[in-house]
Amino acid sequence: MKKFLACLVYGFCSIGFGAPIGDPATPHLIREGFFISPESRIDVRAGYEGDFVADARMEQYAESTGRVDCYSQETNAGKATLNFVDRLDLYGILGSSRTCADWRFTINGDTHRAQIETLYNFLWGIGARGILYESGCATFGVGSRYEQAHYDNMWLTIDGLVQHVAGTFLHWRSFQIDADVAYQIDIFSPYIGIKYSYVRAKI
Repeated sequence: MKKFLACLVYGFCSIGFGAPIGDPATPHLIREGFFISPESRIDVRAGYEGDFVADARMEQYAESTGRVDCYSQETNAGKATLNFVDRLDLYGILGSSRTCADWRFTINGDTHRAQIETLYNFLWGIGARGILYESGCATFGVGSRYEQAHYDNMWLTIDGLVQHVAGTFLHWRSFQIDADVAYQIDIFSPYIGIKYSYVRAKI
């Protein structure tokens, strides 16, 4: 029981993964829709977004330090965007997400292995993307995004032994900023960018 209680007070964080960056030219790629005139200075968009992380680069702290052996996350969400003058997107994300983790921790010199999986729970997020500069077919843009989820734990094992998880949860949050350059070629808009992301999960 002591090992379980100690394990519950742990966290891990990362700057190695986060939400999708997105095309910096997105605010002006869709110029005409079904319901809003192309001359309108404000329009609304909606769509699906999926984010599937297979092995995030998470680092553990608290009881032990070092890399989390495996951290994965699946998110399916709807995304609603408010666009201003084809230059700025403000958006919100509502969806369903779950996560799994596998890590080792040390107590009194003994190393133990823990594995956890959560149920699918509600995830929400907000973000913004803006175009700073355009020249011909090239577009330079910046973006920022914040997401948060409160996962109910489905099961937890320590050294292969199933632990009691009723009333426990995993709190997850992510923040990122990015800068990107896109070049539009007919209907295609390839882009390259750089981002900083901070992700934290805590039981």
